[in-house]
Amino acid sequence: MLVYVAYSLLVAHVTLGLLQSETSPLFAVGTGVGLFTVITLHVAAARREAKVDWKTLGPAAEGFVNACALTEIPEKCATVVSLNGERVAIFKYDGKISAISNVCRHQNGPLGEGKSSMGV
Repeated sequence: MLVYVAYSLLVAHVTLGLLQSETSPLFAVGTGVGLFTVITLHVAAARREAKVDWKTLGPAAEGFVNACALTEIPEKCATVVSLNGERVAIFKYDGKISAISNVCRHQNGPLGEGKSSMGV
């Protein structure tokens, strides 16, 4: 997560350096609008993802968990649920169901976004 702090500091350094030499107020306004847009989108995404993390799933028989209805999983796509604090991507491909951790092992990105091009 510290990479976001480093990236923000780098962007702020370059932007503030450029704003010192730029005399046009249009550039400063454009920078402010861009910053506001990025922050707003990040807050909106965080609020949407928090709903996934706070949703409680009821236990089912024999140690299984009712994660979602089969109709909630689009074909060749995934539905992401949170099970005991871990995000799990549940895929449907050719009518078959697979579930894996939603975290990519090499870049920590979400696996449950987008479409699946082959069975998981």
